[in-house]
This record gives sequence, structure tokens and C-alpha cells, in this order.
Amino acid sequence: MVADVLADGDARAGLVGDGMLAGWDNRYFLASADGRFRLEIDGLLQFRWMLSHRQGSTLEEAAAQPGPTDRVVSGFESTRARVTLRGHLFSPEVEYLWRAGSERTDPTNLTSADASFGVTVLDAWFRLPLSNRWSMRVGQFKLPFLREALVASEKQLAVERSLVNSRLSLERSMGLEMAWTGPRSRVNVAFSDGSSHLLSFSGADFSQPPWSSLAADAAWAVTARYERLMAGDWGQFNQFTSPPGDPFAIMVGAAVHKQTRRDPIDGGSSFSSLPRSLGFTADFSAAWGGASLFAAGVFHQQNHFGGLQEIGWWGTVVQGGLYVNPRTEVFARLEIAGINRDPTGQTRAELDLVTIGLNRYLDGQDVKFTTDVGWAVGKVNGLWAFDQAGWRLTNSPKDEVVVRSQFQMVF
Repeated sequence: MVADVLADGDARAGLVGDGMLAGWDNRYFLASADGRFRLEIDGLLQFRWMLSHRQGSTLEEAAAQPGPTDRVVSGFESTRARVTLRGHLFSPEVEYLWRAGSERTDPTNLTSADASFGVTVLDAWFRLPLSNRWSMRVGQFKLPFLREALVASEKQLAVERSLVNSRLSLERSMGLEMAWTGPRSRVNVAFSDGSSHLLSFSGADFSQPPWSSLAADAAWAVTARYERLMAGDWGQFNQFTSPPGDPFAIMVGAAVHKQTRRDPIDGGSSFSSLPRSLGFTADFSAAWGGASLFAAGVFHQQNHFGGLQEIGWWGTVVQGGLYVNPRTEVFARLEIAGINRDPTGQTRAELDLVTIGLNRYLDGQDVKFTTDVGWAVGKVNGLWAFDQAGWRLTNSPKDEVVVRSQFQMVF
């Protein structure tokens, strides 16, 4: 027993140089002997195969759609490859994080099959303690709005987040965020340059931060999220699954986002600044130690969007998982969404999707295999199609089926 303990200690930490510690403790790390400085290094690799079966398009309709015109298209891709540096400086309370990597997403055109896999900085921030309950985060980070977006990519149930999230999340911006955390409640309020994510399908050049201080972004933007822990602990809701043996837990959340538009002097280009936007969301999460449930609704109202004076987006997502044995989980997801007036000012763009799948946890979330099948009831409008998720635009009101399999490694 003594030998095992010593071997484990050697594996976790060893002296380097002048008393510096290095080793493995869930992540690779370097740390000063006095504990004032720490650097942790981790990474994410996601490799997937997808098949898209698009029903019944005519030759003319297929030719008008982006990407391959074939009825069935399949192939492999390395969707995400990330490296993250995190830790603390001078004190364990002063945290920092820097994350970069190659992303399958091309934020300026989510329906493009030719999207770039370029390396970009995703997150870059530091957090300072202000009191026992209050802290302040400064830099580039995800705005505290949709819970599905806030849960890490590697800790989702399905291969990819929902199309509702892909279109209606706020994603990242730059600014500062105040956070208050209590035993059963927490509040995050972010003051930022605003979100451009709802413009991404249009080709407008407001994609992934960073952008300059003097860019034509929102005049001002505020995002606030409140969460209430009814049972369990906060750490259980860092992921959507609930492994067997976990205690019962319930959390509810709600958020609001408001940003205003910088009007151009000549009243000209609609993309000279972000549109005015007001968004609301509410969500419910439950974990039973072997089963999980998540439900959320979101609504965005935008003014001065393109040639329209007003446009409204709404969506709902319900998903749940159930372990059939300690390492195997089955799950299902329902997505319903719509636009009460699309950017052409003509038709309602509605979405109805059902996804079922299976997770095989080879080593928890660190080594995981996921496969799922999605069915779109009716056509997938171009405002909802998302190539990274496997969904292509369909002009005909016919079914579309997507099959996806992904191998994930976190280190």
C-alpha cells in the first residue's frame, strides 16, 4: 500500500528546477511550490463521420442549394481541435484562461460546406475576486445566455448542439462580467460589445471576436443570467449527462440580453452596426443519477435587421438521457423553432427535428464515442441549416435524415 501511494504521488507531481512542481492531476500542470502560480494544459479532439440524406429535391432546387447537390453525402472531418491554458496568478483566486484551436464552424456562413478550418482564439480572460461572493471577469468569453451554449462542447449529449442553439445563442463577445455566487443562487451580468451571432448567416463581417475597440459593434449591450439550485450541487450541471450514482439535482435558470444599435450617420448600410436586439430564455435541468432531463425556450426580437424593421426568432429544446449500464447512455432530443417573419419578409421559417442516439463512455467524458440519427419533419430552411451539424438546406417540403458518429478525446 505504501508503494502504491508513493507511485501515485510521483505520477501526480514531481520537483522541477527550483522547487517547481509538475505532473498530472486531471490535467498536465506546472506549479510553484508555494502554490501562488499554476499553469494547467488540456486539449480536445473531436473526429466525426456524418451522412446527410436529403429527400426529393428537383435538379433545379438542388442546384440552388449550397454544397454538394447529391441526395446522399457523407464523409469524415476533424470538427474541433483545441488547446487550453488555464490556472491562477499570485493567488488561487486570480484565475485566467486562454483557449485556441481549429474550428469547423465558419461563423460568417454556417451553411457553407467550404468553411475554413483556420486556427482562432476562442477565449481569453482573467477573473479577479472582489469579495467572498463577488468576482469580475474581463476579456473574451461566452455571454451568459443559453445554457446549452455555456456547457462545453465535449460535455453535450448529442454529437452537436441543437440547431436552435446554433442559430439563437449569443456565442462570444468581449467585455467584462460581474458574478455573484451563493450557496443556492448565482447571478452573472456581462457588459460587452454585443453579439453578432444572429447575423452570421447573412455573410456580414461580425463573426468571431476579437474585433477592435472602434469596430461598428453595438452601442452598448447587457446580458444577465440567474440560476437557482433546487437540489444537488453546482458541479453536476457542468455537463448534460448524469452518471449512475450521482445524487438527485435540479436547477432552473433564466437570462435576458439587450443591445442597442449604432446608427450610421447617413442612415445607410444595415451592417454598419449590429441591430437592436432583445432576447429572453428560461431553462430547467434535472439529474437523477443515471438519468437526465433538460428543457429550454428562447426568444429574440430584433429591429433594423437587414431590410426589415422587425424580426422575431423563437425556439424550444427538450432532451433527456438514460443509462442502460454504467458506460452506455441512450438519449433523445426534440427541437421546434420558427421565425415570425424571415429576412425576405415572406414566409415563416419553421423547424421540427427529432434526434435519438447513444453515448459510450470509455473513460468518462475524456474518451467517448457518440452516434445519433436525426430526422427533420419537413424542409430545413436556410436560416436553420448548419453544415457542422450535418443539416443541409432543403427547398422541397420533404424529410431530411442525418446520421452522425463521433470519437472524442480530452487530455
